Amino acid sequence: MHFHNEIEADVARTATTPLAAYITDYLIACEAGSAMKRPLTERTIVCYRKALNELAELMGHPVLSGLTEARVSPIISAKRKKFVSSARLMAAVSKAFSTWLFRKRHTQENRLEDLGVPVFNARRQAFSDKELVQIMTALTMFPNRTRRRDRAMALFSIGSGVRSNEARLLSIRDVHIEKPLASSWAFVRWDHTKSQRQRSVRIAEEAAAAIHEYIAADRPD
Repeated sequence: MHFHNEIEADVARTATTPLAAYITDYLIACEAGSAMKRPLTERTIVCYRKALNELAELMGHPVLSGLTEARVSPIISAKRKKFVSSARLMAAVSKAFSTWLFRKRHTQENRLEDLGVPVFNARRQAFSDKELVQIMTALTMFPNRTRRRDRAMALFSIGSGVRSNEARLLSIRDVHIEKPLASSWAFVRWDHTKSQRQRSVRIAEEAAAAIHEYIAADRPD
């Protein structure tokens, strides 16, 4: 269905078609897997949609011919002054979108090929002891029905160093609680990683105990 819609859209689109229509086509292609090497996750699609729709809004909802580096670059630069990570995402997604437009022959050239992508220079730092105490304290204020799960997720994420998306997509079947607990580990699947490489990560003993408690109490099946 998605491929059929995309083909029909190719015939109807012109240079004077609103950019929003092309954005819709592109997101459909991303979801179907025809715009990338593999289909994007639902969460990634949401991020792409938000970035492109915001760009179109900041540009004044132009037609396709209005998508130029001269118009996009100032928007990225202005956004970078307040939100570097958000500007970086918008620039990267815009470049991918422009590449797709060119590959589909909607444009005669890749208009954003030379668009600069802001560099995120902030150094990641480990949580301080005070911050860890604040996180654990905050978790006690969560509803009882999710408290064990949320504590297990927080301890696992902090102790293993996995990315937030990897932790969110982790299945219970990929979590292996061993005896002793310090030998516990989790399998991170390739399609959940940024690098597209599967790997095993160690689960800290405290996190393993919290996961075991959550599974025994809330997910016994």
